[in-house]
Amino acid sequence: MGVVLRAEGADFSSNPVAFMPPVSRGLEYFAFLGGTSERTARNLAAGKPQGAIIGAPVISANYARLNRTAYVQTGAAQTANNTLIVVLRPVDDTSGVLAIGNYGSPRIAPYAGTTNGCGFFWTSSAADGSVTCYFTAAAFDGATAASVNTPNTTRAIPGAAWRAMAGGSSGTDKTKFIRDLTAGTRVDATYAAPNNVADLGSTPLMIGSGVNTGVFAGSVDIAFAAIYSVKLTDAEIDLVYSSVKAFLLTKGITV
Repeated sequence: MGVVLRAEGADFSSNPVAFMPPVSRGLEYFAFLGGTSERTARNLAAGKPQGAIIGAPVISANYARLNRTAYVQTGAAQTANNTLIVVLRPVDDTSGVLAIGNYGSPRIAPYAGTTNGCGFFWTSSAADGSVTCYFTAAAFDGATAASVNTPNTTRAIPGAAWRAMAGGSSGTDKTKFIRDLTAGTRVDATYAAPNNVADLGSTPLMIGSGVNTGVFAGSVDIAFAAIYSVKLTDAEIDLVYSSVKAFLLTKGITV
């Protein structure tokens, strides 16, 4: 029989010894960005690869400003069943952004071509004070068809405001979802035949960029990111959110 000791207010993002994630099932990556390059790249998921800083992100005390040439490369592979959770803030509402994902990755062998992968993004839009945040988990016909995003799941979020978002998909039951955890809203979608096979990329997920950056020239502030190789339950997502929300509040970030 073991004993778990908890220290209220302890900052395990800076000292990961004995860190216990709120949900460990399928955990591949769990990181609080900001402070230092070391902390920004650190993966708190036990036994999983550390991240790597690419380029020169602008690192503030409790978040990092990332873009297509300045991002964190994780070692977390895209999987058919997954959940991504991110705390982000749009820097502006007119430039496209890849907040987390592997858009444009080569497909996993033996399939040829590229995939739109999975992750959060928004495209260029009018200066209207908000962006439409998409979660995509691409699909194809399991043979040679082009990678298909639709139906995307979307949520409009205000520019210059912190937001906690969760997105996930299941290649097993052919579903995906996006949750705006801050607003308490959700959108669901279902893969449509024949493009109902999870279209997996060989490139691990990136924080703040993708493989093919295309029109995604904007920047995004990210305070937290987590990658799971399972489709978490709503209760599990809520547990992660409540834990991260409480921690970030001590750092002056309200989500």
